[in-house]
Amino acid sequence: MVEYEFKKLYKISNNEMVTIVIDEDLLSIIVFTETNEKIGNINLDEFDNGFYIMWMYLDQLSSKYQRKGIGQACLEFFTEVYLAPIFASEDNGLVKSDGSHLTGNAPSFIAKMRRKGIVG
Repeated sequence: MVEYEFKKLYKISNNEMVTIVIDEDLLSIIVFTETNEKIGNINLDEFDNGFYIMWMYLDQLSSKYQRKGIGQACLEFFTEVYLAPIFASEDNGLVKSDGSHLTGNAPSFIAKMRRKGIVG
C-alpha cells in the first residue's frame, strides 16, 4: 500500500480493523481491509471554506462493510485533519450540475450525519 501521511485504524468488530487514509492529492478518503484490499472511498472537493462530498461508495469490495460506522469515522477523521466543515447534496432525486447526487443508502446516511452535526 502507498504510504499516506494521514492514516487511522478503525475497529469494526472484535477481530477486524480497517485502515482509513486521506489522499491529499486526490482529496479522497480511502478505506482498506487488513490485507490492503480497497473497501471504498469518499471523494471531496473544496467548497466555501469547507469540503463537499462528490462521490462516496464504501461497498466496492463487499456490502458487509456497510453499517459498521466506517463512513462516520471517515468523515470525522477528515474533519479532524482539515478542521473544516463537510457538506453534501440535498436529497431531491436530481443530479446536480457538478454531478453530485444521493443514491442507495446515501440519503439516510447523510441525514444521520446532518443530525449528528458531522455534515452540513
